[in-house]
Amino acid sequence: MVESTTAKAAEVALHLQSVHRWCVTGTPIQRDLADIYGLLLFLGVDPYCNQIWWKTLLYEPYRQGKTQHLCNLLAKILWRSTKKDVIHELQLPDQDERVKWLTFSPVEQHFYRRQHEECARFAMRLLSHWKKTDTMLSTIDKHTVNQLLNPLLRLRQACCHPQAVRGSHLSVQRSTLTMDKLLETLISKAKLECEEAHRQLLFAFNGLAGIHLLKEEWADGVNMYRDAMRSWIEHEAIFRTDALQKLHTLYNLSDILSHHQEQCSRTLRDDKLIDEVKELKSDYAIRVNAQVTSAQENLKTVKSSTAELMKKVTILAFTTV
Repeated sequence: MVESTTAKAAEVALHLQSVHRWCVTGTPIQRDLADIYGLLLFLGVDPYCNQIWWKTLLYEPYRQGKTQHLCNLLAKILWRSTKKDVIHELQLPDQDERVKWLTFSPVEQHFYRRQHEECARFAMRLLSHWKKTDTMLSTIDKHTVNQLLNPLLRLRQACCHPQAVRGSHLSVQRSTLTMDKLLETLISKAKLECEEAHRQLLFAFNGLAGIHLLKEEWADGVNMYRDAMRSWIEHEAIFRTDALQKLHTLYNLSDILSHHQEQCSRTLRDDKLIDEVKELKSDYAIRVNAQVTSAQENLKTVKSSTAELMKKVTILAFTTV
C-alpha cells in the first residue's frame, strides 16, 4: 500500500508517528524499480528516503549497470523468508492440482468464437508491424506489450462471462444477463449487422446499375436492379430493407423499361412497378409527415413553456424594479 508514493494510502501512512517501522511484501518490485523508493520513504531509510539521493546514489547507477550499491543496501535492511524456512510453521497440506475443462454452451461458444476472430485480427494487425520474427518481448515498450497481450485478456474474460468483455458485441449494462437474455442480445446485434451489410450490398447493386446506365448498357443495368430486388425479397422475412433504397431501385427500373423496352428482358412483375413505386412513396410520405407533425407538436409545447417562463421573468423583473 505504500510502494506507490502517489497513492492516498501512502500519503496517510507517511503521517503516522512511530518509533519503529517495517514493511511486509511478497513483491518488493511489482511495476518498476521505483517501488523500492516507496518502501524506503515509508521506512525513513536516510538518506535514500530523499528522492534526490535515491536517484543519484541508487536508481541511476543501477540503470547504468552498477547494481552493487542497491544490493548492499537491501542486504542490510531486507529480511527474506523463503518457503523452506517457514514451511514447518505453516503446516500446509500438500498441493493438489486438478484441471477441469469447461464446455461452452452453444451461446457461449458463438460469443467466444466471435471474440476469437476479432482478437486474432487485432493481434495480426499489430504483429504485422514487426518484420523480424526474433524480436524479444523485453525490447518492446510497455504500452505496446499491453496492446499485444490485450486480446488474450479479452479471451480470458470471455471465458468468465460475456459481459466481462469490453467490446462491440454487447452494450454496457449494470444487471447480469442470463444466457437466454444474452442469446436475445446477440441475435439482435447480429440482425443489425446483417441489415447494415445488406444495406451496403444494395448500395453496391444500385451503384453498379448506375454505372451501366451512364455507359448506356441498359440490359446490364436492368439486371443489376433485378439482383437488388431479388436480394431484399429473399431476406424480407428476416430483416427489413430501407424504403428509400427500394424506391430508388423500383423507380429507376421502371423508368429504364419504359424507355428501352426493346433492349431489356421483361418479367410478369414489371407491369406492377409503377404501382409499387406509388405505394412506397405514399407510405414514406405518411411516415415522414407523422414525424413532422410530432415535431411540430413538441415545438408548440416548448414554445408554450418558454412563453410562460418569459411572463414569469417579466413579472419578477417589474416587481424587483
